[in-house]
Amino acid sequence: MTVETGTSLGTAEETSPGTSLAFETAQVRRAGLRRAMDGTEAALAAPAIGRIDEWTTGLGLALQTLQGALEGHTHTTEQPDGILDEIVRLSPRLANPVAGLRRDHVELHQLLVDEATALRGAPTAPGQQAEWIGARRDEVMSLLGRLARHRQHGADLTYEAYGVDIGGET
Repeated sequence: MTVETGTSLGTAEETSPGTSLAFETAQVRRAGLRRAMDGTEAALAAPAIGRIDEWTTGLGLALQTLQGALEGHTHTTEQPDGILDEIVRLSPRLANPVAGLRRDHVELHQLLVDEATALRGAPTAPGQQAEWIGARRDEVMSLLGRLARHRQHGADLTYEAYGVDIGGET
């Protein structure tokens, strides 16, 4: 198959013109990651004071979904012949930025684990809850910002390699 750059990928599987199976799979995972990010933001914004158990449960489930989406995204993009390998094959000059995306996967995964662990330490005293909730919100919003930047970097690299926007938004 030939992508818009004119480079033959040599795959037997046909996809949309100008893309590959790795590209289309990454596009689906990208959309799933975005939906999980949206769900996490919604859980984060839910009322928390006076309902800390419900809030931590909802946010914990959202973080679990986000972690699953990130793991699926990581597996799909980093597998042999996944989009990251394909980007480097198409444009070897992008090897260093691709390595940065791979490092992001490790760091983002650890941040999710850390935040899920922090949720288990919710204070029971009402006077301590507001500060703790504020800290959790700040940390998770920072994490969501890092995920958004990761997605943007991935989209930029994909566009550089394929000359096509990865999209995947719903």
